[in-house]
Amino acid sequence: MSGRDGDSNLSSDVGTLEYILNALYGGDCRDLAMLLIRRFGSFFGIFKATREELMSIGGITERAVAFFTYAGSAYLRALEREATDVLDSEYALVLQAITQFSAEGWRGMVCLHIDGRDRLVLAESVDEQNFAVRAVGGAARFGSKKIALLRCCHSGEKPMIDFGILPSVMRVAKSLELLDARLVDYIEFRPFKFFSLRRATTENIFIVDAENASKERYEDTEISSRIAEFIESRKTKITKKA
Repeated sequence: MSGRDGDSNLSSDVGTLEYILNALYGGDCRDLAMLLIRRFGSFFGIFKATREELMSIGGITERAVAFFTYAGSAYLRALEREATDVLDSEYALVLQAITQFSAEGWRGMVCLHIDGRDRLVLAESVDEQNFAVRAVGGAARFGSKKIALLRCCHSGEKPMIDFGILPSVMRVAKSLELLDARLVDYIEFRPFKFFSLRRATTENIFIVDAENASKERYEDTEISSRIAEFIESRKTKITKKA
């Protein structure tokens, strides 16, 4: 997974892309590699770009564009074959959260891009201020069929459940439906405990011990309407308390 601001993924992607461009151009192409990564978000994103999008980048040649457009479909097929992590349950997402956040000091937010067979395609570190845009934009760019959002923080840093972020999560769920994709779940995680939005909307259970995460396969349904009802119920409870 990338660092808190995505630098480690960026560095890795730039290095790989620079190697390819150097072979195509026969010279130092780091600036062009950086430009392409910044424009398309990742190495994966470049192979998803159209010829017109690639040609709009200053400094790129027809030869390089031809390579990316020709190799793109083969690269995506290979990437799909390598996507072996199956994320089809609450338990699988909690394990993914542990894997992702243990390397990040137990903080941050990650958007998981998942294919139609519930396999992880890409784990993208996102900023909490623009995660909705990144999640929906990434789904369109990467062709994700499903998205899962994971958020983690240290104890005492932020509330275990950040209800203020849920309207943005709901917007992500609704926007994904327009792309023929869906939100699998939103999980607030800190070591040993988690909050699953999907579970909360059906069972009204908020805090769950990590060891008790469900291994049952997620039902293949959208949850945006349930999220909306959940948010309204929370507003009603807050109003009554006030």
